[in-house]
Amino acid sequence: MENIVSVDEGGEAFIELLNANRVDYIFLNPGTASVSIQEALSKFKALGKRAPDVILSLHEFVALSAAHGYFMVSGKPQVVLVHLALGTLQLGGALLNAQRGRAGVVICATRVPSSREGKRTGVPPFPLHWIHEQLDQSGTVRGYVKWEYELRSTETLPEVVQRAFQIASTEPCGPVYLVLPQDLLGEKMKEVHIPPVARHAAASAPQVDMNILEEAATTLIQAKEPLIITGYSGRHPQAVGSLVELAEALGARVVTSQYYMNFPTTHPLCGGFSAESYLKDADVVLVIDHDVPYIPARANLKADARLIHFDIDTVKPGFPMWGFAADILAECDSSKALPILSQIIRQKASPEDKARFRARFHQLQAEHQKQREHWQDLAMSKASQKPISADWLCHCLSEVLDDDTIVVEEVVTSHFAVLRSLPRTRPGTFFTSEGASLGWALGAALGAKLASPNSTVVTLVGDGTFIFGSPVSTLWAASVYRAPFLCVIFNNRSYKTPKGALRSAYGKESFSEKTGVWVGVDIKPSPDYALIARACGAYGQLVEDPEDLKPALKKAIEQVRQGKPAVVDARIE
Repeated sequence: MENIVSVDEGGEAFIELLNANRVDYIFLNPGTASVSIQEALSKFKALGKRAPDVILSLHEFVALSAAHGYFMVSGKPQVVLVHLALGTLQLGGALLNAQRGRAGVVICATRVPSSREGKRTGVPPFPLHWIHEQLDQSGTVRGYVKWEYELRSTETLPEVVQRAFQIASTEPCGPVYLVLPQDLLGEKMKEVHIPPVARHAAASAPQVDMNILEEAATTLIQAKEPLIITGYSGRHPQAVGSLVELAEALGARVVTSQYYMNFPTTHPLCGGFSAESYLKDADVVLVIDHDVPYIPARANLKADARLIHFDIDTVKPGFPMWGFAADILAECDSSKALPILSQIIRQKASPEDKARFRARFHQLQAEHQKQREHWQDLAMSKASQKPISADWLCHCLSEVLDDDTIVVEEVVTSHFAVLRSLPRTRPGTFFTSEGASLGWALGAALGAKLASPNSTVVTLVGDGTFIFGSPVSTLWAASVYRAPFLCVIFNNRSYKTPKGALRSAYGKESFSEKTGVWVGVDIKPSPDYALIARACGAYGQLVEDPEDLKPALKKAIEQVRQGKPAVVDARIE
């Protein structure tokens, strides 16, 4: 039933609508056109009324990355509020990350008044409006969001805000963009009609037709070398157990991307993090929630292999070019489809089939154990290496972090070292970015800590990623808003990916290789990132000796548990 609430201005009506949607945080980078919302928040606080808390974000990139991280952990859309078209531009690559990561976020941007003087705009005289006004403010983001709209009247504010939340939280989730003209935010109102949120909630995800599940089950049962590849199924924590159940029912190898914690990395059926070496033998491949399950230029399916693809985003309309031919393609919520598929397999499989599955399980278990022992030996062999090895750093992390620690990872060139040497076994304890814009992890760690305040949050980043992540903005917010996390910098003092590309393109006979002069890739001398941390009220420590790693990490975690953000700058190879 509709609820009618007394308000004085459009800004107050907006806050009441956020309350109705149980928004916890507004990640705000303010401007002269957001004053009506800021005044409404002050009024609500003074009167003891509920209102979202504000996280002042000193850079817009951090605001959106934090809202992204909050959504990944909680599944609840939050609000990012930025200033005009300019603040929208400052979101930068965080918007690509939110799009590719299917992050349900409601991005709001103010707009200059439509009249010359405006209505209580709080903005400078109108000539400056001409500088800020764009022909199509939403056009900047249109290709990156699920929905965009500009508010045209306070009368439609309830419907518009509710639609924003509904679209953002309906799978496949994603960012939405709402333009709020300042003259409407400052417009006088007497009341706002709050629609019943439950009647405008996210739509339920489609379910797989039983005939398709039956066909998929039969195909998997008949497979001699089944392979499961999963990308982001772990966004639903309950899907992790369902995938374990399915894999065990079949005795099938699982390759996981680890965008989320999709499958326990210590499980006997975990085959690692790349499918390339397994595709030559697989006769049936089950892809679950994945955008790029393999790279055809590196490895491809056997000619007679069958591919089954279950995904909430099947045909990827947001990708201009995409094509992985599937024999069975089904749009579904995998967390609901997998238990049914497992049940059908158990019912249809003969005693002979089940014996074959058990034999395959034991074979894969032995391979998995051998693989893990190799990774362990690799890390231990580099225990005294200087500069520090990424594998040894990850091994040390594995010894000081508990299973419940939330790890937010964006180390890029050391990514596989993290996956090899830092096991994750519990749902909701590992997150990486599905986008391509570096810097996401710092803000995402802030958002993750806000979403799960009782959890220890650790973010792993490269030195370039640390710089891109606007560390002053993020660490300041983590300190001020009591959302401490540990940041471990895998500092190789370079842009290592472009360096690898140079080597790949020009080989050992290149001028770069022969002379040792690498143009535009080295970050030397390295900035003192620990000092930057201390300047923002965080704990900071530089580590160059591998023997010092464990004590340094333990001390940093203790600082975090005492309420202080921490940065460990580890100088690696």
